[in-house]
Amino acid sequence: MGGDSSKTRGKRRKSSASRLLRGSSGLEFSPRSRGRPGRSRRLRFRRALLCIVVLLSIVLAAECAVALFTSHRFALREVKVEGVSESALPLVLKHAPSPGPNLFSLPGRQIASKIQALSFVEEVDLKRRPFGTLIIRVKERRPIAYLKQKGQTVFVDGAGIAFLLQETIPGGIPELSGIEISAESIGRPISGTKATALCKGLAALTKNSTIKAKRLVVDERGWLTAHLVSGTELRLGPAQQLEEKLRVVEAVLASSGASRPAEYFDVSVLEAAVWKPR
Repeated sequence: MGGDSSKTRGKRRKSSASRLLRGSSGLEFSPRSRGRPGRSRRLRFRRALLCIVVLLSIVLAAECAVALFTSHRFALREVKVEGVSESALPLVLKHAPSPGPNLFSLPGRQIASKIQALSFVEEVDLKRRPFGTLIIRVKERRPIAYLKQKGQTVFVDGAGIAFLLQETIPGGIPELSGIEISAESIGRPISGTKATALCKGLAALTKNSTIKAKRLVVDERGWLTAHLVSGTELRLGPAQQLEEKLRVVEAVLASSGASRPAEYFDVSVLEAAVWKPR
């Protein structure tokens, strides 16, 4: 053990001595043991240059962002509305921004929220285009029924949402009767026992491509009666098993015994369905 430690100390002394030179004034460190002054200066210069480039890039990006959101070169010049009818176009434009402000500084969510508040709007999407153009893409609600009340026409879509639309009543959709929709319910799903029954009846009639109704009535009990385009009265009864009830009517209409128009079908009790020919 003692011999090994003495050898190690000897190697250390030899290593230290190898870096010393004998000069006129004594022992000096060899220049080879020192760092290279030129290399250190170049490294510091590169680091400083990199920092300057990064800072300049940040400043340039900030200036571009400020110019993008404030420059009059990107001012709003035109608003285009897509996906709406001619009667609904003025209502959408009423809530759209006027030309003038910077296109990229417009509050997109706020604008979309105002347009979305229109009862006939189902979805809205805003797109900014170069040269100052704002495109408003609107998806209108598709009416599947309507209701006339207090001098106005209220439409109902497939989700049971009531909405107003200033246009003529589309052909092929039934009129609803037996309920009244309040002003607070516009833009929302219609609610209540009778309204729920009507929505179920509309859903069943919409799925059926054979039976065409021109009017759907709900009474105080929540029972449904559909008046068909052919003039037949279809007594559906409670808003239960509606699709099965309509299939029974289809089967009767397709049978040879239904060659004459029916005065009414009564499927209020599915197991005891009856019909009366004219």
